[in-house]
Amino acid sequence: MKVHPAINCDTRDCFVKRLKKARAFLPAEAWVHIDVSDGVVTSTHSYTDEEVVKSITGLRYTAHLMIDPQHYQDERWFSGAYHRLLFDAHKVHDWPSLIKKAKENGIEVGAVVTAEDGDEIILPKDITIVEVLAVHPGLSGQIFDARALSTISTFKKQYKHAILLVDGGVDPHVGTLAKQAGADVLISGSYIWDSKNPEKAYQELKHI
Repeated sequence: MKVHPAINCDTRDCFVKRLKKARAFLPAEAWVHIDVSDGVVTSTHSYTDEEVVKSITGLRYTAHLMIDPQHYQDERWFSGAYHRLLFDAHKVHDWPSLIKKAKENGIEVGAVVTAEDGDEIILPKDITIVEVLAVHPGLSGQIFDARALSTISTFKKQYKHAILLVDGGVDPHVGTLAKQAGADVLISGSYIWDSKNPEKAYQELKHI
């Protein structure tokens, strides 16, 4: 199973340490998922630093932007630190503009849907990355919402061309259920970083 470790930190020290640890045990060109929350759209404010991200080479980075939509097109997201940007499907009002700007900068664009979403969410055909967020946006360490399993199945059928990610409360049990539902990638933060051995926890998820 493909696994992307998630970085959700509120301090620079945490952010740098986890990125460096991820670089130490991940294979070259592996993906790292960085949560970006602004304290406005979410209840938390995460620490991120694009220059730090750029300095830790050999990995590919996703930014999940849980921020005020008016800042979706800020230049910092397109400055070269991130290889993929994920936007809340409920808050994007101009997909063509976002997709165009991302393509001009060589960046992939994905949509984030919730555990409650179903047939009512229509995504552009250009979207080839769909993340099912199985927790409330922002806070790390939440419990997986089982309704996400149905959402995963629904989007797997509707968007066969897309890579399907699941994020939130992912441990080996949840990861197994998500894989059975159709998920292609597991995103895990707390299970990996709260363990005594993050690399071992990562490998456990990979062997699902």
